[in-house]
Amino acid sequence: MNESNGINATAAAISSTWYSALGALLLGGIFFYKKHLDSNSANRLHELLNKKEANLNEAKCLLLEEQTKQQKASNKIQCRANNLEENERKLEYDTHLLEEKIAQHKKIEDNLRSRINDIEKRERKLTEDMKSFEERLKEQDRIRIDVEGRLNDVQIKEKKLKVDLDSLEKERAGALVEEERLNIRLMKEIDELKTKVKESHALVEEEQKKRKESEEESITNRASNSRDDEVEESSKIAVSISASSSSSTSTSTTTTTSATKINTSMTDTVIDEEDNTDNSKKESSSFNHDESSESENEKRFKMIDKELKDLIKQADENELEEPFDEDSIKALTKGALKICYTKKFYDVMNDTMIYFPSVPQTVVDYRLIEEAERFYFDDVDEFPQDLSIGLRSVATEFILSSQDDDYDEEYMTAIAQDIAV
Repeated sequence: MNESNGINATAAAISSTWYSALGALLLGGIFFYKKHLDSNSANRLHELLNKKEANLNEAKCLLLEEQTKQQKASNKIQCRANNLEENERKLEYDTHLLEEKIAQHKKIEDNLRSRINDIEKRERKLTEDMKSFEERLKEQDRIRIDVEGRLNDVQIKEKKLKVDLDSLEKERAGALVEEERLNIRLMKEIDELKTKVKESHALVEEEQKKRKESEEESITNRASNSRDDEVEESSKIAVSISASSSSSTSTSTTTTTSATKINTSMTDTVIDEEDNTDNSKKESSSFNHDESSESENEKRFKMIDKELKDLIKQADENELEEPFDEDSIKALTKGALKICYTKKFYDVMNDTMIYFPSVPQTVVDYRLIEEAERFYFDDVDEFPQDLSIGLRSVATEFILSSQDDDYDEEYMTAIAQDIAV
Protein backbone atom coordinates (compact mmCIF):
# COMPACT_ATOMS: atom_id res chain seq x y z
CA MET A 1 0.00 0.00 0.00
CA ASN A 2 2.73 2.53 0.90
CA GLU A 3 4.75 1.64 -2.19
CA SER A 4 1.74 2.17 -4.51
CA ASN A 5 0.96 5.52 -2.83
CA GLY A 6 4.56 6.66 -3.37
CA ILE A 7 4.49 5.68 -7.02
CA ASN A 8 1.23 7.56 -7.59
CA ALA A 9 2.65 10.66 -5.91
CA THR A 10 5.80 10.62 -8.11
CA ALA A 11 3.70 10.17 -11.27
CA ALA A 12 1.52 13.12 -10.30
CA ALA A 13 4.60 15.28 -9.59
CA ILE A 14 6.18 14.40 -12.95
CA SER A 15 2.97 15.18 -14.87
CA SER A 16 2.60 18.54 -13.10
CA THR A 17 6.21 19.50 -13.94
CA TRP A 18 5.64 18.58 -17.55
CA TYR A 19 2.53 20.69 -17.75
CA SER A 20 4.20 23.63 -16.03
CA ALA A 21 7.18 23.38 -18.42
CA LEU A 22 4.87 23.27 -21.41
CA GLY A 23 2.94 26.34 -20.19
CA ALA A 24 6.18 28.17 -19.54
CA LEU A 25 7.37 27.43 -23.09
CA LEU A 26 4.10 28.69 -24.54
CA LEU A 27 4.19 31.89 -22.52
CA GLY A 28 7.84 32.46 -23.39
CA GLY A 29 7.12 31.95 -27.08
CA ILE A 30 4.24 34.37 -27.04
CA PHE A 31 6.28 36.94 -25.14
CA PHE A 32 9.27 36.48 -27.45
CA TYR A 33 7.01 36.80 -30.43
CA LYS A 34 5.53 40.05 -29.19
CA LYS A 35 8.94 41.49 -28.28
CA HIS A 36 10.82 40.57 -31.39
CA LEU A 37 7.97 40.70 -33.85
CA ASP A 38 9.16 43.79 -35.47
CA SER A 39 12.81 42.94 -35.58
CA ASN A 40 12.55 39.32 -36.76
CA SER A 41 11.05 38.37 -39.92
CA ALA A 42 7.91 36.43 -40.29
CA ASN A 43 9.80 33.44 -41.68
CA ARG A 44 12.06 33.19 -38.77
CA LEU A 45 9.13 33.48 -36.44
CA HIS A 46 7.32 30.86 -38.36
CA GLU A 47 10.32 28.55 -38.12
CA LEU A 48 10.61 29.12 -34.45
CA LEU A 49 6.95 28.46 -34.00
CA ASN A 50 7.26 25.25 -36.00
CA LYS A 51 10.26 24.19 -33.94
CA LYS A 52 8.45 24.94 -30.72
CA GLU A 53 5.37 23.16 -31.99
CA ALA A 54 7.54 20.17 -32.88
CA ASN A 55 9.21 20.35 -29.52
CA LEU A 56 5.77 20.64 -27.93
CA ASN A 57 4.54 17.60 -29.86
CA GLU A 58 7.64 15.65 -28.82
CA ALA A 59 7.06 16.73 -25.26
CA LYS A 60 3.47 15.63 -25.52
CA CYS A 61 4.52 12.28 -26.93
CA LEU A 62 7.09 11.86 -24.20
CA LEU A 63 4.51 12.93 -21.66
CA LEU A 64 2.00 10.41 -23.02
CA GLU A 65 4.64 7.67 -23.04
CA GLU A 66 5.62 8.58 -19.50
CA GLN A 67 1.96 8.65 -18.46
CA THR A 68 1.36 5.20 -20.04
CA LYS A 69 4.47 3.89 -18.32
CA GLN A 70 3.36 5.38 -15.03
CA GLN A 71 -0.15 3.97 -15.59
CA LYS A 72 1.28 0.49 -16.26
CA ALA A 73 3.56 0.80 -13.27
CA SER A 74 0.64 1.97 -11.09
CA ASN A 75 -1.53 -0.89 -12.39
CA LYS A 76 1.27 -3.33 -11.61
CA ILE A 77 1.72 -1.80 -8.19
CA GLN A 78 -2.05 -1.93 -7.64
CA CYS A 79 -2.13 -5.63 -8.62
CA ARG A 80 0.78 -6.32 -6.30
CA ALA A 81 -0.96 -4.35 -3.55
CA ASN A 82 -4.18 -6.34 -4.13
CA ASN A 83 -2.19 -9.56 -4.09
CA LEU A 84 -0.51 -8.47 -0.90
CA GLU A 85 -3.86 -7.61 0.66
CA GLU A 86 -5.26 -11.00 -0.36
CA ASN A 87 -2.14 -12.69 0.98
CA GLU A 88 -2.48 -10.71 4.19
CA ARG A 89 -6.14 -11.68 4.57
CA LYS A 90 -5.27 -15.28 3.80
CA LEU A 91 -2.44 -15.12 6.31
CA GLU A 92 -4.79 -13.71 8.94
CA TYR A 93 -7.33 -16.48 8.18
CA ASP A 94 -4.58 -19.10 8.33
CA THR A 95 -3.31 -17.67 11.62
CA HIS A 96 -6.89 -17.77 12.97
CA LEU A 97 -7.26 -21.39 11.86
CA LEU A 98 -3.88 -22.18 13.34
CA GLU A 99 -4.88 -20.63 16.65
CA GLU A 100 -8.13 -22.63 16.65
CA LYS A 101 -6.21 -25.82 15.86
CA ILE A 102 -3.73 -25.02 18.62
CA ALA A 103 -6.65 -24.51 21.04
CA GLN A 104 -8.23 -27.78 19.88
CA HIS A 105 -4.91 -29.59 20.26
CA LYS A 106 -4.61 -28.14 23.75
CA LYS A 107 -8.10 -29.33 24.65
CA ILE A 108 -7.34 -32.76 23.20
CA GLU A 109 -4.08 -32.83 25.13
CA ASP A 110 -5.88 -31.90 28.36
CA ASN A 111 -8.55 -34.53 27.68
CA LEU A 112 -5.89 -37.13 27.00
CA ARG A 113 -4.09 -36.19 30.21
CA SER A 114 -7.32 -36.51 32.22
CA ARG A 115 -8.07 -39.84 30.55
CA ILE A 116 -4.54 -41.03 31.25
CA ASN A 117 -5.01 -40.03 34.90
CA ASP A 118 -8.35 -41.87 35.00
CA ILE A 119 -6.76 -44.92 33.41
CA GLU A 120 -3.94 -44.83 35.95
CA LYS A 121 -6.48 -44.53 38.78
CA ARG A 122 -8.51 -47.43 37.37
CA GLU A 123 -5.35 -49.45 36.97
CA ARG A 124 -4.43 -48.82 40.60
CA LYS A 125 -7.99 -49.68 41.66
CA LEU A 126 -7.90 -52.81 39.50
CA THR A 127 -4.67 -53.94 41.12
CA GLU A 128 -6.20 -53.32 44.54
CA ASP A 129 -9.34 -55.22 43.51
CA MET A 130 -7.18 -58.08 42.23
CA LYS A 131 -5.35 -58.21 45.55
CA SER A 132 -8.63 -58.13 47.49
CA PHE A 133 -10.06 -60.78 45.14
CA GLU A 134 -7.05 -63.04 45.72
CA GLU A 135 -7.44 -62.52 49.46
CA ARG A 136 -11.13 -63.36 49.20
CA LEU A 137 -10.29 -66.48 47.19
CA LYS A 138 -7.89 -67.55 49.92
CA GLU A 139 -10.52 -66.79 52.52
CA GLN A 140 -13.12 -68.76 50.55
CA ASP A 141 -10.72 -71.72 50.32
CA ARG A 142 -10.27 -71.56 54.06
CA ILE A 143 -14.04 -71.28 54.55
CA ARG A 144 -14.59 -74.19 52.16
CA ILE A 145 -12.17 -76.35 54.13
CA ASP A 146 -13.88 -75.29 57.37
CA VAL A 147 -17.31 -75.97 55.89
CA GLU A 148 -16.22 -79.39 54.67
CA GLY A 149 -14.99 -80.18 58.17
CA ARG A 150 -18.27 -78.98 59.63
CA LEU A 151 -20.19 -80.95 57.02
CA ASN A 152 -18.29 -84.06 58.04
CA ASP A 153 -19.17 -83.36 61.67
CA VAL A 154 -22.79 -82.80 60.71
CA GLN A 155 -22.85 -86.04 58.71
CA ILE A 156 -21.42 -87.91 61.69
CA LYS A 157 -24.06 -86.36 63.93
CA GLU A 158 -26.74 -87.19 61.36
CA LYS A 159 -25.59 -90.82 61.31
CA LYS A 160 -25.70 -90.83 65.10
CA LEU A 161 -29.18 -89.31 65.02
CA LYS A 162 -30.27 -91.91 62.49
CA VAL A 163 -28.98 -94.69 64.76
CA ASP A 164 -30.83 -93.15 67.70
CA LEU A 165 -33.92 -92.76 65.54
CA ASP A 166 -33.71 -96.39 64.46
CA SER A 167 -33.40 -97.48 68.07
CA LEU A 168 -36.39 -95.31 69.00
CA GLU A 169 -38.36 -96.79 66.12
CA LYS A 170 -37.46 -100.28 67.34
CA GLU A 171 -38.48 -99.39 70.87
CA ARG A 172 -41.73 -97.93 69.53
CA ALA A 173 -42.34 -101.08 67.47
CA GLY A 174 -41.64 -103.22 70.57
CA ALA A 175 -44.06 -101.08 72.59
CA LEU A 176 -46.71 -101.51 69.90
CA VAL A 177 -46.14 -105.27 69.89
CA GLU A 178 -46.39 -105.34 73.69
CA GLU A 179 -49.56 -103.28 73.53
CA GLU A 180 -51.07 -105.65 70.98
CA ARG A 181 -50.05 -108.60 73.12
CA LEU A 182 -51.71 -107.02 76.17
CA ASN A 183 -54.83 -106.31 74.14
CA ILE A 184 -54.93 -109.91 72.95
CA ARG A 185 -54.45 -111.13 76.51
CA LEU A 186 -57.21 -108.83 77.71
CA MET A 187 -59.55 -110.07 74.99
CA LYS A 188 -58.76 -113.65 75.95
CA GLU A 189 -59.52 -112.93 79.60
CA ILE A 190 -62.79 -111.26 78.57
CA ASP A 191 -63.66 -114.28 76.42
CA GLU A 192 -62.83 -116.60 79.33
CA LEU A 193 -65.06 -114.53 81.63
CA LYS A 194 -67.85 -114.73 79.07
CA THR A 195 -67.47 -118.51 78.79
CA LYS A 196 -67.45 -118.81 82.56
CA VAL A 197 -70.63 -116.73 82.78
CA LYS A 198 -72.25 -118.93 80.15
CA GLU A 199 -71.19 -122.08 82.00
CA SER A 200 -72.53 -120.74 85.29
CA HIS A 201 -75.79 -119.80 83.59
CA ALA A 202 -76.03 -123.33 82.14
CA LEU A 203 -75.36 -124.84 85.58
CA VAL A 204 -78.07 -122.65 87.10
CA GLU A 205 -80.53 -123.79 84.45
CA GLU A 206 -79.61 -127.44 85.04
CA GLU A 207 -80.06 -126.99 88.77
CA GLN A 208 -83.45 -125.37 88.21
CA LYS A 209 -84.47 -128.31 85.99
CA LYS A 210 -83.32 -130.79 88.63
CA ARG A 211 -85.22 -128.96 91.33
CA LYS A 212 -88.35 -128.87 89.19
CA GLU A 213 -88.04 -132.60 88.55
CA SER A 214 -87.52 -133.32 92.27
CA GLU A 215 -90.44 -131.10 93.13
CA GLU A 216 -92.65 -132.88 90.59
CA GLU A 217 -91.60 -136.24 92.04
CA SER A 218 -92.30 -135.04 95.57
CA ILE A 219 -95.69 -133.72 94.43
CA THR A 220 -96.61 -137.02 92.87
CA ASN A 221 -95.40 -138.97 95.93
CA ARG A 222 -97.41 -136.78 98.29
CA ALA A 223 -100.59 -136.78 96.22
CA SER A 224 -102.15 -139.18 98.62
CA ASN A 225 -101.78 -136.82 101.56
CA SER A 226 -104.39 -134.40 102.60
CA ARG A 227 -105.27 -131.35 100.67
CA ASP A 228 -104.04 -128.91 103.34
CA ASP A 229 -100.66 -130.51 103.68
CA GLU A 230 -100.34 -130.50 99.97
CA VAL A 231 -101.18 -126.85 99.77
CA GLU A 232 -98.68 -125.91 102.49
CA GLU A 233 -95.93 -127.97 100.99
CA SER A 234 -96.62 -126.63 97.54
CA SER A 235 -96.48 -123.05 98.86
CA LYS A 236 -93.22 -123.75 100.67
CA ILE A 237 -91.75 -125.35 97.58
CA ALA A 238 -92.86 -122.41 95.43
CA VAL A 239 -91.27 -119.94 97.86
CA SER A 240 -88.02 -121.91 97.89
CA ILE A 241 -88.03 -122.20 94.09
CA SER A 242 -88.59 -118.47 93.59
CA ALA A 243 -85.84 -117.60 96.05
CA SER A 244 -83.37 -120.00 94.47
CA SER A 245 -84.18 -118.80 90.95
CA SER A 246 -83.81 -115.15 91.95
CA SER A 247 -80.49 -115.85 93.62
CA SER A 248 -79.16 -117.74 90.61
CA THR A 249 -80.31 -115.11 88.17
CA SER A 250 -78.83 -112.38 90.37
CA THR A 251 -75.48 -114.17 90.51
CA SER A 252 -75.42 -114.63 86.74
CA THR A 253 -76.38 -111.05 86.04
CA THR A 254 -73.84 -109.74 88.54
CA THR A 255 -71.06 -111.80 86.96
CA THR A 256 -71.95 -110.68 83.44
CA THR A 257 -72.37 -107.06 84.44
CA SER A 258 -69.11 -107.12 86.41
CA ALA A 259 -67.25 -108.57 83.42
CA THR A 260 -68.76 -106.08 81.04
CA LYS A 261 -68.08 -103.25 83.49
CA ILE A 262 -64.46 -104.32 83.83
CA ASN A 263 -64.05 -104.51 80.07
CA THR A 264 -65.85 -101.27 79.37
CA SER A 265 -64.09 -99.44 82.20
CA MET A 266 -60.66 -100.55 80.96
CA THR A 267 -61.37 -99.63 77.37
CA ASP A 268 -62.98 -96.36 78.41
CA THR A 269 -60.00 -95.42 80.57
CA VAL A 270 -57.58 -96.26 77.74
CA ILE A 271 -59.65 -94.30 75.21
CA ASP A 272 -60.10 -91.39 77.61
CA GLU A 273 -56.38 -91.27 78.33
CA GLU A 274 -55.54 -91.37 74.60
CA ASP A 275 -58.13 -88.68 73.83
CA ASN A 276 -56.87 -86.49 76.66
CA THR A 277 -53.25 -86.83 75.55
CA ASP A 278 -54.19 -86.21 71.90
CA ASN A 279 -56.29 -83.17 72.79
CA SER A 280 -53.62 -81.76 75.05
CA LYS A 281 -50.99 -82.32 72.36
CA LYS A 282 -53.17 -80.71 69.71
CA GLU A 283 -54.01 -77.76 71.91
CA SER A 284 -50.42 -77.24 72.98
CA SER A 285 -49.09 -77.69 69.43
CA SER A 286 -51.69 -75.34 67.93
CA PHE A 287 -51.06 -72.74 70.64
CA ASN A 288 -47.31 -72.99 70.27
CA HIS A 289 -47.57 -72.90 66.49
CA ASP A 290 -49.74 -69.80 66.51
CA GLU A 291 -47.58 -68.10 69.10
CA SER A 292 -44.33 -69.03 67.33
CA SER A 293 -45.63 -68.06 63.88
CA GLU A 294 -46.88 -64.76 65.24
CA SER A 295 -43.60 -64.03 66.98
CA GLU A 296 -41.60 -65.09 63.89
CA ASN A 297 -43.65 -62.80 61.64
CA GLU A 298 -43.20 -59.88 64.04
CA LYS A 299 -39.47 -60.54 64.21
CA ARG A 300 -39.35 -60.84 60.41
CA PHE A 301 -41.19 -57.54 59.88
CA LYS A 302 -38.85 -55.76 62.31
CA MET A 303 -35.70 -57.10 60.64
CA ILE A 304 -36.92 -56.22 57.13
CA ASP A 305 -37.99 -52.72 58.18
CA LYS A 306 -34.70 -51.98 59.98
CA GLU A 307 -32.40 -53.28 57.23
CA LEU A 308 -34.35 -51.59 54.43
CA LYS A 309 -34.39 -48.24 56.23
CA ASP A 310 -30.65 -48.45 56.96
CA LEU A 311 -29.81 -49.24 53.32
CA ILE A 312 -32.02 -46.44 51.95
CA LYS A 313 -30.55 -43.95 54.43
CA GLN A 314 -26.94 -44.84 53.53
CA ALA A 315 -27.75 -44.72 49.80
CA ASP A 316 -29.37 -41.27 50.15
CA GLU A 317 -26.39 -39.93 52.09
CA ASN A 318 -23.47 -41.49 50.18
CA GLU A 319 -24.54 -42.66 46.71
CA LEU A 320 -27.47 -40.66 45.33
CA GLU A 321 -27.93 -37.04 44.23
CA GLU A 322 -31.71 -37.21 44.71
CA PRO A 323 -33.18 -39.29 47.57
CA PHE A 324 -35.64 -42.19 47.29
CA ASP A 325 -39.25 -41.26 46.58
CA GLU A 326 -42.24 -42.74 48.39
CA ASP A 327 -43.31 -44.96 45.46
CA SER A 328 -39.87 -46.60 45.25
CA ILE A 329 -39.78 -47.19 49.02
CA LYS A 330 -43.29 -48.73 48.95
CA ALA A 331 -42.34 -51.03 46.07
CA LEU A 332 -39.14 -52.14 47.85
CA THR A 333 -41.05 -52.76 51.10
CA LYS A 334 -43.69 -54.89 49.39
CA GLY A 335 -41.05 -56.87 47.51
CA ALA A 336 -38.99 -57.42 50.69
CA LEU A 337 -42.04 -58.65 52.63
CA LYS A 338 -42.64 -61.09 49.77
CA ILE A 339 -39.18 -62.71 49.48
CA CYS A 340 -36.98 -61.73 52.49
CA TYR A 341 -36.60 -63.89 55.62
CA THR A 342 -38.96 -66.59 54.32
CA LYS A 343 -36.83 -69.51 55.56
CA LYS A 344 -35.21 -70.57 58.82
CA PHE A 345 -32.30 -72.91 59.47
CA TYR A 346 -31.22 -74.43 62.77
CA ASP A 347 -27.43 -74.22 63.19
CA VAL A 348 -26.50 -77.33 65.16
CA MET A 349 -22.91 -76.20 65.75
CA ASN A 350 -23.86 -72.87 67.36
CA ASP A 351 -27.34 -73.88 68.64
CA THR A 352 -28.99 -70.87 66.95
CA MET A 353 -31.82 -70.28 64.49
CA ILE A 354 -30.77 -68.48 61.29
CA TYR A 355 -33.38 -66.57 59.24
CA PHE A 356 -32.62 -65.91 55.54
CA PRO A 357 -32.39 -64.51 52.86
CA SER A 358 -31.59 -61.04 54.17
CA VAL A 359 -32.51 -57.73 52.54
CA PRO A 360 -28.90 -56.87 51.48
CA GLN A 361 -28.41 -60.36 49.99
CA THR A 362 -31.56 -60.04 47.83
CA VAL A 363 -30.49 -56.54 46.74
CA VAL A 364 -27.04 -57.75 45.62
CA ASP A 365 -28.40 -60.66 43.53
CA TYR A 366 -31.19 -58.46 42.03
CA ARG A 367 -34.03 -60.58 43.50
CA LEU A 368 -35.46 -57.66 45.47
CA ILE A 369 -35.15 -55.23 42.53
CA GLU A 370 -37.00 -57.64 40.23
CA GLU A 371 -39.70 -58.21 42.85
CA ALA A 372 -40.05 -54.46 43.51
CA GLU A 373 -40.64 -53.82 39.79
CA ARG A 374 -43.87 -55.82 40.10
CA PHE A 375 -45.18 -53.27 42.62
CA TYR A 376 -43.67 -50.15 40.94
CA PHE A 377 -46.61 -48.52 39.12
CA ASP A 378 -47.41 -50.78 36.10
CA ASP A 379 -45.70 -53.93 34.82
CA VAL A 380 -44.19 -51.91 31.95
CA ASP A 381 -42.44 -49.46 34.31
CA GLU A 382 -38.91 -50.34 35.38
CA PHE A 383 -37.39 -49.59 38.75
CA PRO A 384 -35.09 -46.50 38.50
CA GLN A 385 -31.57 -47.56 37.56
CA ASP A 386 -29.76 -44.94 39.64
CA LEU A 387 -31.67 -46.02 42.76
CA SER A 388 -30.91 -49.72 42.16
CA ILE A 389 -27.20 -49.00 41.54
CA GLY A 390 -26.87 -46.90 44.70
CA LEU A 391 -28.80 -49.43 46.80
CA ARG A 392 -26.74 -52.33 45.46
CA SER A 393 -23.46 -50.54 46.20
CA VAL A 394 -24.48 -49.95 49.81
CA ALA A 395 -25.76 -53.54 50.18
CA THR A 396 -22.48 -54.93 48.81
CA GLU A 397 -20.45 -52.95 51.36
CA PHE A 398 -22.81 -54.11 54.12
CA ILE A 399 -22.44 -57.79 53.15
CA LEU A 400 -18.65 -57.59 52.86
CA SER A 401 -18.40 -55.96 56.29
CA SER A 402 -20.97 -57.96 58.27
CA GLN A 403 -21.77 -61.34 56.70
CA ASP A 404 -20.58 -64.49 58.43
CA ASP A 405 -17.92 -66.58 56.69
CA ASP A 406 -19.98 -69.76 57.26
CA TYR A 407 -22.99 -68.38 55.35
CA ASP A 408 -24.02 -70.88 52.62
CA GLU A 409 -27.51 -70.18 51.32
CA GLU A 410 -27.68 -73.22 49.00
CA TYR A 411 -26.83 -75.64 51.79
CA MET A 412 -29.24 -73.99 54.24
CA THR A 413 -32.06 -73.86 51.65
CA ALA A 414 -31.80 -77.63 51.10
CA ILE A 415 -32.65 -78.40 54.76
CA ALA A 416 -34.39 -75.18 55.87
CA GLN A 417 -38.01 -74.73 56.90
CA ASP A 418 -40.43 -72.27 55.33
CA ILE A 419 -41.93 -69.46 57.36
CA ALA A 420 -45.63 -68.81 56.92
CA VAL A 421 -45.85 -65.36 55.28
